[in-house]
Amino acid sequence: ANQSHFISSNTTANDVFMGFGHRLSTPNAKGMEVRVSNSSKKGKHGYASKEMQEGGAGNLVVPHFVTTNGASFFLTTSEPSVFDLRHDDWFSVRVQSSVLKGTWIAANSALEAMSIHASLQGRVKKMPMWTQRNGAMLGLSGGTFTVRRIHKALRER
Repeated sequence: ANQSHFISSNTTANDVFMGFGHRLSTPNAKGMEVRVSNSSKKGKHGYASKEMQEGGAGNLVVPHFVTTNGASFFLTTSEPSVFDLRHDDWFSVRVQSSVLKGTWIAANSALEAMSIHASLQGRVKKMPMWTQRNGAMLGLSGGTFTVRRIHKALRER
């Protein structure tokens, strides 16, 4: 049988929800429903998603957020999940599984919550030296024609 588990908590209308990995199209996920369809392989820093409801298909997200009020939550399981941040005074996390496993961090600030998360999960590896020299890394999305056209225009500058 398909089971799901659900947790919810209070928030405030002005609380900012940050995180969910890289490539999120907005710095504040408040007001969004973030769907995480997890991959089958777990990396050191959580599971990477292949899609996100409000950011467009192909965005990579992880089931983890930090708020400006110092709250943080991250899942440690691989099942699909939904982070419902559409309400002013509460949010919820639903996991399509018979078990919901995660870690809740209650800190005094977002920085403290991120420090605690890093101490539990480890720090992200430093980028290679070639990324820190005279250049830029740029992610492009779109069809092949569009990406090649933009790439060509950038190289000609």
